[in-house]
Amino acid sequence: MTETTTKIISSKNTQKEQAKSSNETITSKVLDKEKIISKLPILQLKNRNSILTDLFENQHIKAIQHLFIAIMLSLAANTIVYEYQNFGRINFGTLIISQVFEKIHISIGAWLIQLFSIFLGYLVFNFWARLRNNFFPKTQKIWDILWGTMVLVYYVTSFRFAVEVCNKYKLPIASAAIITLETTRMLMKFHSFIRENIPKVLNHKPKSEEKLILSKFSKLLYFLFAPTLLYRDEYPRTSHIRWKFVFENLLQVIATVFTQSFIFETLMIPIFGEFGQRSFTISEIVFCLTRNFIPGMFIIVSTFYLLLHCWMNMFAEMLTFGDRRFYIDWWNVTNFSEYFRKWNTVVGDWLYTYIYKDIYELVIPNKIFGKFMVFVVSCIVHEWIMCYSFGFFFPVLSFFFLMFGMPLSFLNPGKSDTLNTLFLFGLFLGGGGLTMGLYIFESMARQNDPIENPPYQDFFIPRCIKFVNFNESRY
Repeated sequence: MTETTTKIISSKNTQKEQAKSSNETITSKVLDKEKIISKLPILQLKNRNSILTDLFENQHIKAIQHLFIAIMLSLAANTIVYEYQNFGRINFGTLIISQVFEKIHISIGAWLIQLFSIFLGYLVFNFWARLRNNFFPKTQKIWDILWGTMVLVYYVTSFRFAVEVCNKYKLPIASAAIITLETTRMLMKFHSFIRENIPKVLNHKPKSEEKLILSKFSKLLYFLFAPTLLYRDEYPRTSHIRWKFVFENLLQVIATVFTQSFIFETLMIPIFGEFGQRSFTISEIVFCLTRNFIPGMFIIVSTFYLLLHCWMNMFAEMLTFGDRRFYIDWWNVTNFSEYFRKWNTVVGDWLYTYIYKDIYELVIPNKIFGKFMVFVVSCIVHEWIMCYSFGFFFPVLSFFFLMFGMPLSFLNPGKSDTLNTLFLFGLFLGGGGLTMGLYIFESMARQNDPIENPPYQDFFIPRCIKFVNFNESRY
């Protein structure tokens, strides 16, 4: 009887242990599955050239670059003849450049203030991190909330500071763009820096013998000027600086700026120059927008080449920064989702890492929601930059971005030469023709019809509407 009872009890214990082991196995599998679901790939940096740098090694592609240079020289010659014939002087495009970069010394001063605020933020971050381990867990939570609040206040204050500088000194578009773009760039870098260092602080055990090792100031200083928005303690580096390569890119930057000035002076201002001086019919506006298609397309492509290729490669070479994948072959895409990923990978990688990836892993594991938030954040920041660079609220870019760009990014029509051609045509029609043209319309309306001491609401109300004659349309 005793042996039978013992066997029964032993059998029950064995079953319980098997059930427990089975539950632990299932739980382990579920947790492993959740880990797999909740973790997205971490972007890795490595030594690689920009695509155009490699393509220019091919003599046939190099010939296309020479063709564009020849076109730029032709535009310069055309501008020289135009200026001498019409004004009796030759400006070499400097008139527009001097106007848009007026008061640039104020922009430089504001930029230095923003830079020193980043240095101060580094000191505050180190103070928070090193003092945190001296607190009890409950006090640590309060300390963390206080630190997080200070970071948010710093972000808002930095954006507000840029707005005040642009408004108070009435900076022209290029000088204002320096402030808005650099404020955005430095805040994105600072966010990356603290986001990559916070896990070091949270994972450090207070009573452990290992010291808390935070990133040095020299690492942050290098990162602030490196052509990337992703902080790493170490970056892939090149062995030496090719100064010839640096000066070649600098020369191309200068030449592109002057060429854009030529285009504005000779092709775009004559189209839109009278807007704000008289009424325009709908047919006249449509005609102006269609005439703006080709010069607008050139402005977009040349701006890409100036900033994402020449400017970024110039700084990468001077800092021996190895990873130069600042863009991918966006000219081969057939859908918006691929275009947004390839046009500007510097910003795209930041959005993926700190918006899409963080939301997916820390907030809601839903890729559609993460993608939606990427569009929302990107749209808000782009609109803020446009608003205070131009000096007025005119949400044409946001309209095209949210009404067309975001919905169409979920479509994938496949690959073909025809689709690629149609996509690029639509892209340049919307970006170069309509968006840029409408912004210029509003700018000329405000420039040619100034208002002394305008009310606050004038910033948000389009002034170009009063110069549209809806009754005399030919359509």
